[in-house]
Amino acid sequence: MLSFLLYGILGFQELKLSLLEPNQASVEQVYTAELQSSPYVKMKGVPSTFTTLFGEYQAPTILKKYNPDLALSETGNFSDIESFRFPLIYPELEGYFPHTAIELPTRLDLTQKEQNVLKSQYLLVIAHTDLERTALGFYYDGKLTLATFISIGKKNMRSKEGIFSLRHDSIFYRSRMFNGEPMPYALRYSGPYFLHRGESDGTYRSHGCVRVPGIYQKWLYEHLPSSGADLRIIVHKPYEITLFKK
Repeated sequence: MLSFLLYGILGFQELKLSLLEPNQASVEQVYTAELQSSPYVKMKGVPSTFTTLFGEYQAPTILKKYNPDLALSETGNFSDIESFRFPLIYPELEGYFPHTAIELPTRLDLTQKEQNVLKSQYLLVIAHTDLERTALGFYYDGKLTLATFISIGKKNMRSKEGIFSLRHDSIFYRSRMFNGEPMPYALRYSGPYFLHRGESDGTYRSHGCVRVPGIYQKWLYEHLPSSGADLRIIVHKPYEITLFKK
């Protein structure tokens, strides 16, 4: 079941086409030296752990399947190693998000307005799966490029639904409503509603924002255009759990 189509950031010059081929889930290698100036090391309140980078639900699988040589648990400090690997498309989600955006109506009961933005060059989709977890898929030029489990607002503090654009905010952003809570790599989609790194396991747990595992949020922030691009985000019935048709 799906729920979000998205907006973008910075220049797109470095988004390699090799990452965008359907049926080819790219695995990225990250050198931890690149993270030493990031919020995941420098920002108070953000632990430098694999849980921060991969999310509570995904961290054990990513460590075991893509980093079998690392003798660290998901709560280990990533600064203790030289590099790690992660899949841009989390494997458990390959059976949910179709390879192309035009196939989304075969999985979701999209409205006509939602279908009208499926050809956006940059498209983010948030959906609820039959695993009772919420997920996000990113399409570039109609091809699935990234997919990860996320967490959205609790049922009494719901995330906003609809079709939106995105704009970049601060990499070191802090909440002005909730005691300065850290919101790294903030992407604003409507008023006080953001996509940002936060504790995420697929369940409803935020104050209304969309919480994305750290390394996935950083990737989106750095690859989405900051202006002048055809970029949209759809929040599609994220609190209904019977939409995602496999």
